[in-house]
Amino acid sequence: MGKELSGSEKDLTSNADAIDKVAEKYTELHSGVNAFTNENISLTDEEYQQYLNTCNQLAEQFPSLVKGYDDQSNAILSLGDSADAAKTKLTELYAA
Repeated sequence: MGKELSGSEKDLTSNADAIDKVAEKYTELHSGVNAFTNENISLTDEEYQQYLNTCNQLAEQFPSLVKGYDDQSNAILSLGDSADAAKTKLTELYAA
């Protein structure tokens, strides 16, 4: 049982680190996209695709984050404009 608990703690720490990274990356990329339409404003094609992939993956895991979809059926998320806001929402959803 001690090993199971230890493994759970490790998983939680790992997931917390992953949430931090996703929140920071989302916020960084989100600043180059129109928040209402998902239209690319200033990202490279690779960054834009990474942004869309991140949004769609988060939408699959946390449907309550979706505030709509763009013309290409990519999720438009409601995660806020800062890494802290995104991290808080993702952490709350993960904990639930």
